[in-house]
Formats: sequence, structure tokens, C-alpha cells
Amino acid sequence: MKATSVRTRLMLLDDHEFILHGISQILARHPDVEVISTHTESRTLLEALRIMPVDMVVMD
Repeated sequence: MKATSVRTRLMLLDDHEFILHGISQILARHPDVEVISTHTESRTLLEALRIMPVDMVVMD
């Protein structure tokens, strides 16, 4: 029987785009993590969460 992996879905928030890019690149190496979106403003993060809830938010 083949085990199915469950991916942790997350959104990132930081006011520095280069930090978001770096963290996204590091997390992309992990098959059990899926970055749904990145945000530089809490307002856009909250709007995105209303549309698509995630397992975790990583924020500055």
C-alpha cells in the first residue's frame, strides 16, 4: 500500500520582498510544504485567507 503525503499549505507575510523570495525558495525544496502565496501587507494576507484558508501563516 502506498502512503499518501499530506502537504502543509502556508502563506508568508513579510514587508521585505527579498525575504519572501528567499523563504519561498527554501521551502520549495521540501515536498511536504506548499507555499500558497506571499504578501507584503497584512491586508492582502487577510483577503487571501478569506478565499483560501491554509494550515499555517509564517509572518515577520
